[in-house]
Amino acid sequence: ADLKRMQVKFEGVRDLNRKPDVLFVVDPSYEHNAIKESRDQGLEIFGICDTNSDPTKLDHIIPANDDGPKALKLILGLVEEAIAAGLSARGQDIEKAEKASADAAEAAKEVVVDDVKIDEVAIEQIEEKVEEAEVKVEKKAPKKAKEVAAEETEEEVK
Repeated sequence: ADLKRMQVKFEGVRDLNRKPDVLFVVDPSYEHNAIKESRDQGLEIFGICDTNSDPTKLDHIIPANDDGPKALKLILGLVEEAIAAGLSARGQDIEKAEKASADAAEAAKEVVVDDVKIDEVAIEQIEEKVEEAEVKVEKKAPKKAKEVAAEETEEEVK
């Protein structure tokens, strides 16, 4: 279990042959050690920061909920696209960019929320429950629409 966890967390640095240009963190208060080490190395720091973290520790702030799986999935997807587009524009190998973004996505799956790890299975379960709730709402929607239309018709008659 520990070996698998370490492989997920450190697989991206296995092939690292130079110092990175930047650091991207999801929760600055949780990743305080990485931020401190990056500051010592002179790296620029990007991060998603909400109200329970100190934004002055970051050079580039994305103000958002750093605990919500859906928000993180959306933001990290956009960051991944931006990185791939930037590397493509610079003429670098897209396969390397995809591997790096896949490693980042894999690490992001282990988001810590109040000391509870949300893994991929939990995110899928949450998404399924949201879909079930949406289906229930859609089933009730025609009834509600008819009720609203009837009320509007009654008001127009008055």
